[in-house]
Amino acid sequence: FSGTEVARDFVETPSQLFENWLWDREMLRSSARHYKTGEALPDAIIDRLLSVRTLASGLKAEFQLYYALLDMTYHTDPDGAVDTTAVAERLHDEVVLCRRTPGTIFQAGFNHLIGYQACYYSYMWALVYAQDVFTRFREAGLLDRGVGMELRRKILAPGGSREEMDMLLDFLGREPKTDAFLEHLGLK
Repeated sequence: FSGTEVARDFVETPSQLFENWLWDREMLRSSARHYKTGEALPDAIIDRLLSVRTLASGLKAEFQLYYALLDMTYHTDPDGAVDTTAVAERLHDEVVLCRRTPGTIFQAGFNHLIGYQACYYSYMWALVYAQDVFTRFREAGLLDRGVGMELRRKILAPGGSREEMDMLLDFLGREPKTDAFLEHLGLK
């Protein structure tokens, strides 16, 4: 019931949630230090980092959708006989706006095809949940002990012993929404 023993739609939610702290100005000020001097990261560098956070987020989302469709198509073929290169090229041309490089066999190194069978879409879906959960921390403060303990008690500790949607409803106090996900992509 612990660790990754939850529904695939939810398994990446905690890890993607915790990535948000790395993009907070105050967290960067307090934790990013020069490896020799211990000096805090200068504001100018923090400003530059934060200014590019959503750079290419649309392209990244587009590729995540491509990977998810690729995984789903490979693993749901009725007879299991799949020309992986033909499928990869066809889906790329249908989904991705930039041109592919002919002759590449990207899928040969796509290690999530094993272990995620037809569930790679969960990365994107878990990101929707993660960003929505993070709204509670943005409202209360990223280091708010009460919200942190509530996350621990209502989501992290129960793990797979409760339905994921029940945990989200309990923690959020409402149905999950996509607003924070869209904001995360830079689409306010």
